[in-house]
Amino acid sequence: MAAMGVAKGDVLVFLDADVECNVGWLEPILAKIAKNDKIVAVPVKDTIDSLSYKYETSSRPVKTIFSWDLQLAYFEVTFKELANVRSEKELLTTPAMTGTAFAIAKKHLSTITKFPFDDSLELSFILWHCGWELRLVPCSKIGALGAYELSKIPVQHTMGKVAELWLGDYKKIFYSIREDIEQKTYKDELKQLTQLKETLQCKTFDWYLKNVASDIPVPTSDAFMFGQMKTEAGNLCFQVVISQVLEGLHHCNPIQEGSILHFGKNGQIKHKDTCVTFQGQNYVVMTPCDSKDKNQIWSLNSEKQLKLQSDDYCITHNTDPDDDKKGRQVLMAQKCLTSNDNGVGFQKWHFTHALKKR
Repeated sequence: MAAMGVAKGDVLVFLDADVECNVGWLEPILAKIAKNDKIVAVPVKDTIDSLSYKYETSSRPVKTIFSWDLQLAYFEVTFKELANVRSEKELLTTPAMTGTAFAIAKKHLSTITKFPFDDSLELSFILWHCGWELRLVPCSKIGALGAYELSKIPVQHTMGKVAELWLGDYKKIFYSIREDIEQKTYKDELKQLTQLKETLQCKTFDWYLKNVASDIPVPTSDAFMFGQMKTEAGNLCFQVVISQVLEGLHHCNPIQEGSILHFGKNGQIKHKDTCVTFQGQNYVVMTPCDSKDKNQIWSLNSEKQLKLQSDDYCITHNTDPDDDKKGRQVLMAQKCLTSNDNGVGFQKWHFTHALKKR
């Protein structure tokens, strides 16, 4: 940010050192800001392989979101969003940014830098809440080394402060996950931020979730486990593949739709309005949630097995016995194994987050 004092252009561009700019990447960004200078424009990242340095074009744009422990994460732009975009010239919403590459009208920086922010997530909140827009520009492409590797996501260090200053009532979710972080008041920062919010008529976090980050899953009020459901036997997670309406186990990848589940105290494991259900031929599938359906009620025992409450069956990672399915990895309900049995690891499951009392 110190460079803005000597920069002479109307638009400032920030780039990480490992970025490779593609042909014609800058013109679309400048055109969008010229049309609306409240846009903070973010190019779409392609991947440069860390070993071969081969440039690999992304299949569809990836936006930046956050998890409820207030770390940045990636999420593929949904098919619904793409369907609403008539051409590559239109903008896509991204709830946050990593700061790898973005452009902003210089005249707004003096206002933005009045805010007490330290990390890119906090900057993203400032922009969206207080009158700016973070937009992906699909026809602007850059390459970055290992663009979507987890190790490339900037670590957010001021989570407690961000929770107190920005999340409102939703900070309860953060503290239920991060019990190790002490809750503080941040009186000086809060006073400064409150004044700036009033001056700029900033929106609430509830508005942000509903209008900008509506695809960031909010744990249901009764959830005690939340996130990806991963088998202990390998790096595979249960996933509802939206485009194919097909459940199965896939390589764990939080950027894809259908990967986030809510395990409620009533025993249902939900994705939106569907629940994990024991069905005929021992398959476990997603069906509409019904609190009276005993085949949707599960319990997590001390061995980390997900057991059907009405019978001695546990959710098991298995290869589909149907030869026509070509080795598809699925969930099946099979007799619960003991800790000494071979294959018990295929019945042990981990959720990304355990939610404490809220």
